[in-house]
Amino acid sequence: MASKTEADELPSFTASDYAKFFAAGALAATVTHGAVTPIDVVKTRIQVDSSLKGFSMQRAGAAIVAKEGASALLTGFGPTAVGYLVQGGAKFAGYEYFKKRYIAAVGGLSEAVSHRTAIYLSASATAEFFADVLLCPLEATRIRLVSQRGYATGLTTGFMRMAREEGVRGFYSGFVPLLFKQVPFAVGQFSVHEAVNEMLFRAMGAERKARLTAMESTGVELTSGLAAGAAAAILSHPADTLLAPQAG
Repeated sequence: MASKTEADELPSFTASDYAKFFAAGALAATVTHGAVTPIDVVKTRIQVDSSLKGFSMQRAGAAIVAKEGASALLTGFGPTAVGYLVQGGAKFAGYEYFKKRYIAAVGGLSEAVSHRTAIYLSASATAEFFADVLLCPLEATRIRLVSQRGYATGLTTGFMRMAREEGVRGFYSGFVPLLFKQVPFAVGQFSVHEAVNEMLFRAMGAERKARLTAMESTGVELTSGLAAGAAAAILSHPADTLLAPQAG
């Protein structure tokens, strides 16, 4: 059997590489999701609180603060931060792992070029599925803390109460809606990022790409990231309206 060409050699990621992928994903997801905790609180309350039905985000937020204080807008911050730390890390590391596996499955890098969109979609969906297995119990705890005042004092007490009273079924009651929200998000995020990267690098040519400065490379990644984020948000929005009622 002929040996593989250099072009077909897959990257050899070490445990340290996957740890870096995990750390990058964990940091990005924790910061972004943690920062929008007040928005998530208001959105969830509008979905599950009949007294806030039909309110705008601004009006509902003002009503919550007037009745419960500003600290109510940070309800669920603990499970949000911890949940998306493990989810973001697992998703980013998992994407690189499964992308490599799927490239190998089609015969190497040369063969993978013509199947790259399917590989991006499959790797991102697979990685997100396993990441959501880790996220779902913490997301269920967050939604319960936000939707039921006085349910618990925080992440630990809320998690333990749900485990004691409802068990695994309670933690995963919203798993399917979560998948319908998160998998399209991940698919849009990774596939659009890869596609925009390819488009930009193809437009500038191999010679120009080789001479990119660190600032220019960051600009390419930022452009790809913004496009990916917009696509991911649009794709995940419909299922987001189903998640809180299912898990609440």
